[in-house]
Amino acid sequence: MREHPAEAAYMAAVRAGADWYTAADKAVAELVKTRKPFTADDVRQLCGVEPEHPNAWGGLFTYWRGRGLIQHIGFTRSRSALRNASVVGVWQGNDIA
Repeated sequence: MREHPAEAAYMAAVRAGADWYTAADKAVAELVKTRKPFTADDVRQLCGVEPEHPNAWGGLFTYWRGRGLIQHIGFTRSRSALRNASVVGVWQGNDIA
């Protein structure tokens, strides 16, 4: 099975040891601990760094969901000017996180 482009972009950032990957993972971990719903806008605000490829955002959430640490709970409009009010996923930490 081929890797999804979002996963490939995320894993490329991991392999490169990118500042974005480290900051984004730390931000997601902090948001998961709150047990409150969050979006990529919240992660973006906390980490303050953009990935080399925008697909890496989707890969970040795919990775955390695949580990069973977050779950997708809905959709909302982005608050980020970068996303121009497009639809983004809403996530929440699982009890095992």
